[in-house]
Amino acid sequence: MAKARKPDEAEDEVRALKMLEALYGATLSKEQWRQFADHFNSQHLKQTRERRKLLDASRKLTRPFVDAALKELGTDVAAARKSLHELANKVHAAPLATSPRFKPGLMPGSTIAVFTPPYSTYSASANGGTAEVTDENKGIFHLACQSIGDVHADPLLSLSQAFRPNINAWVHFKAGVQYSYNWWDTAMGYTAHTFGRIGLSLWLQVPGQPTRPQPLAGDTRELWADGVGWGEGHGNPGQGTLSLDIPWYVQSPLVYSVSVWGTIHTDADDGLLGVSAAGADLICTAPLIAIKSG
Repeated sequence: MAKARKPDEAEDEVRALKMLEALYGATLSKEQWRQFADHFNSQHLKQTRERRKLLDASRKLTRPFVDAALKELGTDVAAARKSLHELANKVHAAPLATSPRFKPGLMPGSTIAVFTPPYSTYSASANGGTAEVTDENKGIFHLACQSIGDVHADPLLSLSQAFRPNINAWVHFKAGVQYSYNWWDTAMGYTAHTFGRIGLSLWLQVPGQPTRPQPLAGDTRELWADGVGWGEGHGNPGQGTLSLDIPWYVQSPLVYSVSVWGTIHTDADDGLLGVSAAGADLICTAPLIAIKSG
């Protein structure tokens, strides 16, 4: 049974919390964080639907010509599907490379506030794949997906931190991100695509008001982007460290949310005469979010 806290200990905790909020900003309510996560995911899903619409329109135009060519070639589709499933199992069983150590020297400038995991909140959206925080106390998350045949996947995950400035000033929202990935795509006639991205996003929050968060700015980096058709096959593992940076003029007493996020995408196609596939894994570690001047 947990030991009951003395009244003076509870008061000390309240005073400590107020001191932290004065230094680093107020924590948003659960409802505001829920609204933030819903809006963040809805923006991602909107982009996903638009991308799917464009891809479907392109395939509708080109499918008759591709099918005519594949019919002449006489592709063994059943054998191709089997080989793609074997490839997917082999690639996803391989361990990802270990991320390198993060170097604080990547983020020069006078520090205003520093945040380390666990952050205020995180939001995960599988969207046909896997999106999970593997270690909340270290800021580590994992994204994975694969498409064999007519399947699209767009997992997304974000780690977010609230910040309330006590003055009006130009600052830099910064984050160091370690990453490790593995991707592949291969085609037996029809096309397949994959990409992976990491980013930092800045949002404006309004404490106590049931309004949507307002997107302000972002820093997005593309780790890979590839597409295949006919008899092509590509793939590549990689790892590295990024320093993400958003300069912004902050105003007191507004509350800002800064999010480190990652997303990966795969799409493929299937039909009577051909099949394609793609897969991707991405592990990210965000050990530090900082607000700096200069």
